[in-house]
Amino acid sequence: IEISDTILSTYDLYGRIPAEIGRFYNLKELRLRNCLLQGPIPQEIENCELLEVLDLGSDADSIIKNNISGFPENITEFHMQKLEYLDLSNNSISNGLEFVWNCQVLKYLNISGNNISESFDVESILTNADPRYDALQELQYLDISNNEIPYLRIGNFTLGTTEYLDQFQDLF
Repeated sequence: IEISDTILSTYDLYGRIPAEIGRFYNLKELRLRNCLLQGPIPQEIENCELLEVLDLGSDADSIIKNNISGFPENITEFHMQKLEYLDLSNNSISNGLEFVWNCQVLKYLNISGNNISESFDVESILTNADPRYDALQELQYLDISNNEIPYLRIGNFTLGTTEYLDQFQDLF
């Protein structure tokens, strides 16, 4: 199907994202912000290999919010290598984010306001000290606030959480 951009923010959409989303091979931008979507993101979304922008987030103060629960755990080879912008803020995501570490051109990542409990070592993300984060060399914005992250390590500092990586660029 030849659709390349879909922006349906704050529309009266509800229910699950259908598996048929994977048929939009040429989709470059999908913004379904502040809708009433729920459940996991379907595995078929990985067929949208040209996707650059994926915004399934919700504004913290919005009455209408998405309730996305995560990505399928069996996404191992994430094919959206052009993904630059990923906003999953204020959902119910707790798992399935391993694919993010393979997004080589990802510049913006907002996973704030979820149920994520994985610890983050920001120094390893910024300096590529951990091979798990090798692909994140382009990352410019990271918001992991308002989650259940036990700690956030930045250099010699261990913090609760932070919002902006650029505040800490000078540490390295």
